[in-house]
Amino acid sequence: MSLSFIDYLSIIEDEQTGEIILNEDRIDHILTEYRDLYAQSNPDLTETQRKEETLNKLANKLDLLNSRKNMEYLDICIKEETLADAKLEVINKFLGSVEYLDYNTVVTEQQNHVEDDRVANAPVEKPELKQTVDDFMENFLFRQIQDENGQAIKVKTTKPLADNAVHILPKGTILDLFIRQQLTERGNITFKRTRTKFRLVEPVSLTDEFDSWTFDNFQQIFDFWLTVDPHNNQQKTFPTRWKLDPRAVINYIIGTVSDETGTRIQRPSTKSLENFIRDVCTIEDNGMAEEWFEALTTDEDILTYAHLSNLTMPEWEKIRKLPMNALKTIKFYIDQEKNLTAARKVSTIKEKKKDNQLTYSELLAKLHMIKLFLIHQLNGENGIEEIPHLEGKCVEQAFIEMHTEGYEDDGLFDDMKLFFQPLTITDEELKINQNELINANKQEQNEIKKLEQEIQDLNEKYNQVNQQLQDLVQKMMKKKAERDELFERHETAMKENMSYQERTRRNLEWCRKTSEMKKEIDTFKKQITEKENELKDIETPQMEKDNRRDTIKALLAKQQTKIDRSLIQLHRGFIMYGPPGTGKSHLMSKLSSKIGIAMLAPPLASGNLERSLVGQSEAVISSLCRRAKRLPHLICCLSIDEIDSLAPRRDEKSSEGKVSKISVLLSVLEGAENVPNLMFFSATNLLHRMDEAFLRRMSGKFFVGRPSSESRKKLLGKLPKTMFKPMVLEKLATATTNFSGSALTRLNSEITTHHRCQRRDNPNYEVTEEDALILADRTARHYQLYLGLDTLPRLQLRNLYDRKKLSQVRGQSNKEDNDSEAFHLPKKCTFTGKIVISLSERQVRIECIDEFNQRYIIEDKFRETEQNLQQLLERITAYGTDRNVQLLQLIDLNLLSSKGAYDEQKVSEILKECYDECTAYKRSMIVYDLDSLIGVNKSESDSSMGTSVSSSIINQHIYVYVTNRFQEAKIENSNPDVKARTERWAVAIVRDMFLLKKFTSEVDFTPTDAQQDKEEEDERKSTQVIACVKCGESYIENENKLGICTHHDGFVYDNAREDLKKYRLSEAIELLNLEEYKAMNANQKEKEEFERKKTRMKFICCGAVVQTGGNNGGCKKLKHGFDHPNQRRTNRHALLEEDIKLWEDACFENIFYNDQRVKLIEKRQLNQ
Repeated sequence: MSLSFIDYLSIIEDEQTGEIILNEDRIDHILTEYRDLYAQSNPDLTETQRKEETLNKLANKLDLLNSRKNMEYLDICIKEETLADAKLEVINKFLGSVEYLDYNTVVTEQQNHVEDDRVANAPVEKPELKQTVDDFMENFLFRQIQDENGQAIKVKTTKPLADNAVHILPKGTILDLFIRQQLTERGNITFKRTRTKFRLVEPVSLTDEFDSWTFDNFQQIFDFWLTVDPHNNQQKTFPTRWKLDPRAVINYIIGTVSDETGTRIQRPSTKSLENFIRDVCTIEDNGMAEEWFEALTTDEDILTYAHLSNLTMPEWEKIRKLPMNALKTIKFYIDQEKNLTAARKVSTIKEKKKDNQLTYSELLAKLHMIKLFLIHQLNGENGIEEIPHLEGKCVEQAFIEMHTEGYEDDGLFDDMKLFFQPLTITDEELKINQNELINANKQEQNEIKKLEQEIQDLNEKYNQVNQQLQDLVQKMMKKKAERDELFERHETAMKENMSYQERTRRNLEWCRKTSEMKKEIDTFKKQITEKENELKDIETPQMEKDNRRDTIKALLAKQQTKIDRSLIQLHRGFIMYGPPGTGKSHLMSKLSSKIGIAMLAPPLASGNLERSLVGQSEAVISSLCRRAKRLPHLICCLSIDEIDSLAPRRDEKSSEGKVSKISVLLSVLEGAENVPNLMFFSATNLLHRMDEAFLRRMSGKFFVGRPSSESRKKLLGKLPKTMFKPMVLEKLATATTNFSGSALTRLNSEITTHHRCQRRDNPNYEVTEEDALILADRTARHYQLYLGLDTLPRLQLRNLYDRKKLSQVRGQSNKEDNDSEAFHLPKKCTFTGKIVISLSERQVRIECIDEFNQRYIIEDKFRETEQNLQQLLERITAYGTDRNVQLLQLIDLNLLSSKGAYDEQKVSEILKECYDECTAYKRSMIVYDLDSLIGVNKSESDSSMGTSVSSSIINQHIYVYVTNRFQEAKIENSNPDVKARTERWAVAIVRDMFLLKKFTSEVDFTPTDAQQDKEEEDERKSTQVIACVKCGESYIENENKLGICTHHDGFVYDNAREDLKKYRLSEAIELLNLEEYKAMNANQKEKEEFERKKTRMKFICCGAVVQTGGNNGGCKKLKHGFDHPNQRRTNRHALLEEDIKLWEDACFENIFYNDQRVKLIEKRQLNQ
C-alpha cells in the first residue's frame, strides 16, 4: 500500500514539548537514492525533465503515493546538500502546510448506537422508539432551511436513506450546516498520525474539585464521524494538515455502531489493564497505548486494572514515568467508570428496566436536547428558529410514565407540571393571532360604544335626578323661609295687647300652622334623602363603567403582536419536603432524564459535598455549579437530597462554615455569580429548619406525603391475588394508614416471602387477616409508625382477637362477625369534617350538611368491643379509608411525652408541627384525645343545701389551641373534582361530660335532637318563672332546692263535726269567707258564734288551723313543684284553677291522711 511522505518519515508532534519528531535515517536514504537514480537518468533530457523523472522513480521505489504534496516534500529534500538542512526544510513544510479537501472528498457517517457490554444505553431497539428517531432525522437533521447561496427558504424535508450506502447530503440542511460550521470553527486540522476517520464532536469532559464529569451532546443516540470519500481512489486517508473546502460536497452513510467494528468505544473495558489503556487511547485517539501501558507495568509495577483503580491520591502523585496530561486522562476515565458502575448497580437494584431500554419520554427528552445543541451551534444562521428549553409533549409524557410505572402521586404531578410549563413556551405560542387580535379589537370597540351610550344615559338620568333634588331643596328652603317669616309676624303680633282668649287662639293657630309646615319640611327632607340615595346609586355604576371604558381604551392603544417573554417567569428550582420514605429522592432521580434537563452530577446527598478542610466544601459546590456554563444551551440541574443540612436556617449561633456554603448557593441563584441555566432539585424532611433566603429562591415547593388509601390499595394490589382474599386486602389497606411508600414496599416483600415459605409445607396456603396484620405490625415497628402507644396493625389485631372471642360466646362464625363489625361512613351524606366521640355516652356523632345548607348529626353506637380510645382507632381509621385520607394523626399525652414536651413552649411547638403536617396533605384526619391533653379539675364543696361539684379546665392554652384548630376542619364539597378536594377532618374524643358539653359549645358543634331538647329544657329551667302550686310562690327550676317550699300536703277537715268532714283547702277557705260575710251583717251573738267556730278547720297533716287571710305556712319543707301526668308543662308562670285542683285532689285523696282521719273518728267515737 502506497504511503504518504509524512507516514514514510513517521513525522509526529510531541504532545508534551510540541517538538516535531521524524526519521532522519530515511531522509538520508532519500538523498542517497536520489543521487544514484539521478546519475542513471538520461543525460539528453533537460535538467527539469531529468529531475522530474528521477523523483517519479524515487517515489515508486520508496512506495510513496504519487501526489502533488508528496512530490513537493521530495523536492524539498533533494534541494538541500546536508541532512540537517533537509530535515529543517521538511519540518518547516510540515508546520506550514495546509491542504484543502477537494470536491466529493468528505463522507459523514451518522451512526446510531446498539447495545454492547461497553455502551451505557441502547435507546433505539423498540420499533416505536426507532420510528421516533427516524422522524427526528427526517424532520430536523435533514430539514433544508437554506438554498445553495445560504439564503433562508421555505422549509423542506428529505427522508434519509439508512441502507449503509453513500448518499449526497443535501446542502442547506441542518446537518450539512452543522458539519460545515464545526469544521470552519476548527480552521486548520492537524493529525499526528494517519487517520481514515475522526469524530466530529467530542463529549464535554472535565475534572474539577468534585470529580471527573463527561457529557455527550448527542446523548449516546447519535455519533458523527467524518471519513474521506471511499470512492476517491487517489486519497484514502485524511491529510496530516487540512481544512474543508467551502465547495466540498458532503455525503452521508447511516449505520450502527457495534463493538465488533471498533468504530466507537464509549466505556473502556475493565477486563484487564491492557484493554483499559488501549480503549482509553482509542477514545482519545492519541496512539499512545503501548507507551502508557509499558510505563505503568514496567516502570510503576501496576499490572491490573483493580490495582490502578484503587490508587490513592498520594500514590497517583508518585507516578513519574507518565506525563501529567496522561495521568489526568487515565484518572478521568477511572472516575467515570466508578460513577457509571455505581449508577448501574443502583439502577439494577431499584429499577431493573426491561432490556435497558429508554422510555418514550426519555427518548423525546434526549432528542430535544440534541436539537438545542445544534440550534445553539448554528445560532445566527438563516432559517434557524429558537425552540423552548423543554418540549411540552415530553413533560406531559414524563408524568404519565411515572404514574404508569407505579408512582402514586395523589395530585402532586399536576402541580409539578405547572412548575415546568414556563420552560415549554415557544416563541410561536407567544405570538398573538392577528385574526384573534382584530376580533378582540372589534369587540373592545363595540364594548366602548356600548359603555359610552350607557354612561350617557346615566349622565342624563343623573342630571335629571340632580335637578329634581335641587328643586326639592329650593322648595324646602322656601318653606323654611315662610315658616321664619310667619314666626316673626307671630312674635310681633304677640307683643300687642290682647285678651287671654285671643292670645290663646293665636298660639293654637301658630302651633297648627307650624305643625303643618314641619310636616311639609319633613316630607321635603325625606324626598331629598331619597334623591341623594338615588344619585349615589347612579354614581356607582357610572364610575365603574368609566373605569372599564378607560381600561379598554388603554388596551386598544397597546397594539401588541407578541406576548412579552418577561411575563413568563422561569423557576430556579424546587424543593420536595415531607416525611421520610415517600419517594422524594427516587422522583428527583427520574425527573431530569424524563423531561430533558441535564444533570451536572449524579444524585447527591448533602454529605457528598462536605469536605474536611476549610473552604473545600464551598469550592466543590461552586465547581459543580460552574459545570452548567459548559452547557449554555441546556437547562441544567443539581439534585441534592437532605438539603436542610446544606442550607440550614441562619441565626447568631451559625458557624462560619455553614454560612459560607449557603452564600455560595445563593450567589449562583440570582446572586453575584448567577448561573442563569442552573436549577436545583432538592429534597428535605425538615423544611421548617431551612434558610429562608434559599427557600425564597426555590419557587417550587412540593409536599410529598404518605399515600392515600386508594394509593395504598394499588401498591398492595401488586401482590398476586392468589395470596389472599379481597377482604384481607381491604383490612390491610386500613391497617397501613400512615405507611410510607418504602414501608409498603417492604411489607409487600414480607408478605411475598412469608407466602412463598408457607407454600413449601401447605400448597394451598393463603395469607389470612391475622397473618397480614402481624407482618404489617412488624413493618410498622421497623419504621416507627405508632398511633399512641402501639401500631395500628397491632390495635386491629387486638380488636380481631376480641371479636373472635365474642363470636365464640355468641356462637357466630367469623365471617358473620366481620360483616357486622365493619365501619363505614354513609356514602350519600355531605360532611363538614367534624366528628365528636363521647366515651361516656358510647356514641359517635358525625356532623353533616343537608341540601339546604343546614347542619345535622348522624349518630352511631359503639360496638361491644369498643371500650377505650385505642379500640376506637380502627373505626376512625376505617372512616379515613372511606375518605381516601393520606395521614391520620393522633394527638394525645403519649405523643407529647414521646417528644419530650414538658413545658408550655415545647407543647405548643409539637402541636404546631403536627397540625402543619396535616395541613400539608390534601386529605388528612387529626384526632384529639381531649381528656389526656386538656384535663378537668373537679372540686366538691359542702353546704347547708347539700354537696356541690364544680369543674374547670386544667390546660387552658391547649384547650384554646385545640378548639381553634378543630373549628378549621373543612371539606371542599363544592369542588367537582373529588381527587382535588381538600379534606381536613378533626375528631375529638372525650369522656368527661363537663368537658364534652363545654367543648361542643365552644366549637359550635351541632347538637343531636336529644341534646337540643335537653338544652331547651335546661334553658327553660334556668329562665322560666314558675308558680308553685303547693305554696303559691314563684321560682326558677334550676334554683329549686330542698327546703325552699313550705306547704301542707294534707286535706282540711272540720273538727267541729263528728264525721270530721273533709274539705279541699280552697273549699274550706271559701266556706270560712262565706261565714265571715254573714257574721259581719249579723247580731253580736252570731258574731261571737263565728269567732268561736272559725278555728274548726284544720290540716290533717299537722293540725294547723286554716287561715282565711295571709299565708297558711306549712308543715313540710321540700322542693317547689308538683309532678303529675296531667299537669301543664308550659306557661306555668301563673296558677290556674286546674293546676290548683290537681294538687288539692292529690291532697284530698292521700291514702295515708285518709287512714289517719278514720283513726281520729274511731278514737272520738270510743271517747264518747
